[in-house]
Amino acid sequence: MAQQKLEIVLAGLRGDRPAREVCREHGISETLYYSRREKLPKSGREALAGKEERQGERELRRKVAELERARVQDL
Repeated sequence: MAQQKLEIVLAGLRGDRPAREVCREHGISETLYYSRREKLPKSGREALAGKEERQGERELRRKVAELERARVQDL
């Protein structure tokens, strides 16, 4: 399913035919197509994020959880 969504967006981005035509061919609305197209760059960045970025995110989540536990104990 995700692969199909990606292929539809990429077909529209190629520019050899209008997005409207790609949407009609795949039975989706243009609104849905453009919504998916807007998500693609963000998803791509996340997928290609370096190991350091992912470790940084894990560390932040760990600190947040630690602070939440401390707050619960103080109540």
